[in-house]
Amino acid sequence: MRRACFIAILSLLFFTQVFAQSAKDEQYFKAAQSALKEKKCDVALRELQLVSIDGKDDIRYVELMGEMHECKGNKDEAVFFYRKYMAARPNDTTQFKINYLESDIAKNGGSNDTRNINYKSTNRNYKLLNLAGTAITGKRNECNYNSGFKMTLTRGRPAFHHHAVLEFGVDLGILVSPNKEWYANALYTYPEKIHSIGAAFNPGLNIALMPVVYKNKKLSVAVGPTAGFTMLATLGHSYSSFGGSVNDDNFFWSSPILGVRGRVYYKHIFTAFAEYNKLTRSKLSVNSDYNEYFDMPVKMSMISIGVGIYTSFNE
Repeated sequence: MRRACFIAILSLLFFTQVFAQSAKDEQYFKAAQSALKEKKCDVALRELQLVSIDGKDDIRYVELMGEMHECKGNKDEAVFFYRKYMAARPNDTTQFKINYLESDIAKNGGSNDTRNINYKSTNRNYKLLNLAGTAITGKRNECNYNSGFKMTLTRGRPAFHHHAVLEFGVDLGILVSPNKEWYANALYTYPEKIHSIGAAFNPGLNIALMPVVYKNKKLSVAVGPTAGFTMLATLGHSYSSFGGSVNDDNFFWSSPILGVRGRVYYKHIFTAFAEYNKLTRSKLSVNSDYNEYFDMPVKMSMISIGVGIYTSFNE
């Protein structure tokens, strides 16, 4: 009985919140519509920016976005939203608007306002498949690898009324260029005596909050801090010619990361990004045949540069 009451209360709270948000969206729609009747284009834009993510799926939002862009002289964008509206509700009036705008574009060119919202990138939810190369920076005797590459699955969404982007990512990386100098220090030998060093698996999680610092019709640029967690595990043994080894079953390391990311969005086709991540953990406990469990310094940062391809985009 108590469980049923608890579920009922949660359901009531959920639907109350949904209805409250729907009521707010309804107010924004009406305010935008009134502003457009008075040709107050910027007022209508501000009202539409306040609409919730779910509210943007409402067909009225699509129609009002078309009218707002037409009001501002953004003919290309107006056609985009009118066509989307026509796909859901075909009608002669909207088709006439599309024909008129396309004829005007052919004669006089496209949008007048190049400062308009880039609706094809940072103003929608999206998913990305990112591929990047990674360079390890730091002192030679404190970095156990030099470079690698990674694949990241990213999910992004607008934040703070489209003034920022919030991204969540899952990293799947491989470090493939081991630093023999670091392993030589671990085995008390010379770098030239080191051989058979395996690659390292480097998975992780990250989150980034990036304010949008620039946007126009085709491009958006966002830059901001990142935080997360990364792990590193060797995929093989490392040996010295003297017979010592650092065993892979003891070489597992994890560390929080802090950094910064910059991303350039080109429409909803692809993105390019660069990021810097500092691994905050400074020591790694290893086990060798010469000295059972001792700490080695690991102070390194990762610089990654890559591209991202959209796998999902909420128009």
